Amino acid sequence: MARPDGLRRVTTGQIDAVGPNHLLATECDQHANCGHVLITRDTGKPRSLDGKVDTTTWPRGEIAPDGSVAAVVRDDVGNRPILSIIDLTTGRERTLGVSVRGGFAQSGVVFSPDGEWLFAVATSGALVAIDTETFRVLTNPFRLPSLSQLTIRPAG
Repeated sequence: MARPDGLRRVTTGQIDAVGPNHLLATECDQHANCGHVLITRDTGKPRSLDGKVDTTTWPRGEIAPDGSVAAVVRDDVGNRPILSIIDLTTGRERTLGVSVRGGFAQSGVVFSPDGEWLFAVATSGALVAIDTETFRVLTNPFRLPSLSQLTIRPAG
């Protein structure tokens, strides 16, 4: 992690999701038992989450502004990118069954500044809006033309 006082390693694992205040990483022990670790950006302090992690996929994702959930894009059995939500308190992951474009480089998954909505670009190019309280999925609620990327301007 780059800080004013220099560089500091905060994980030897794989970064799965990033957010304004946290990083979500997968770390494995010497026996290849892997789990999620939530790292606070300000301090670099890690907190292990319960549950094992599937290391056969390379998740790409975003963390909600309030740090409650992470939205990750994983490749399913057919190598289609599927959206999953990880509860950052319990470590529980649930797949939403929405086929979307990948995160990070493709900018296909973003949270609204208040964290109430998660937006994604479906593989068809349609906008997908997900209520982060109920995880109800709305496809193309604003009747936009085909999209390839999303970005959200920070609040304020």
